[in-house]
Amino acid sequence: MSYSKFVKTKVDMAFKLIGDLAKNVVLSSGVPGDFNFATNTGTVVSARTFTTRAVVVKSTARSPIANSAIKRLILPADAIELVESFDTATWEGKSWKIIPEVSDDGYLKYIDVYRVNNG
Repeated sequence: MSYSKFVKTKVDMAFKLIGDLAKNVVLSSGVPGDFNFATNTGTVVSARTFTTRAVVVKSTARSPIANSAIKRLILPADAIELVESFDTATWEGKSWKIIPEVSDDGYLKYIDVYRVNNG
């Protein structure tokens, strides 16, 4: 067994054993829907969703929006191919915007997300 396969096997095993430290995260991409000119509001239609398990931790990344919270999602690299095709991550009833730069070391993916604080 190669070291690469050995590490991937251990990552998979760790995510199976991690229990409630990992959250069920729904990744979704939205496409604009109709715009109501009378109320000046638009709708977003969710085009695609994908559910995976990820560990949620604090992030050291800088948020693109002032006064916002930022978190990092850690998931197995082979859990999903193109994270960049999603724009929102939702867990525990809260939606977070995905920061486009996704790190991938071949074993784990690191996705930074932010959410505007409501004061």
